[in-house]
Amino acid sequence: MRQANVLEQQFQGYPFIVSFVLYRLLKLAYKKADLLIAPSQAVAFDMKKYLGAKQEQIKVIYNPTITPELFDKAREDPNHKSIWLASSKIHILLSPMQICLSRVVNKYIATIEKLCR
Repeated sequence: MRQANVLEQQFQGYPFIVSFVLYRLLKLAYKKADLLIAPSQAVAFDMKKYLGAKQEQIKVIYNPTITPELFDKAREDPNHKSIWLASSKIHILLSPMQICLSRVVNKYIATIEKLCR
């Protein structure tokens, strides 16, 4: 799972009960995750402090800086021969959206589950 913002910003603007439920759901989801990705040390710190994530669960991967080197790397053949990409038993879900209260998210997850069967 990837957390994009510090958690104090994540729940701003929601009524208390919604924030409370989202916090509990997020905490539960993070406990079940194999790996948590944070784009900064501040977000990693929040994951540990507020959600009880373990240090060994968290990997900080900084957002890329647009440079000529990035464009060179984008043109390269990735040549993925990793076990997890080759295995039909391991399911990987990359999502372009943030977890939120939305029917769209539920439909997206349900569709992915059907495709994985």
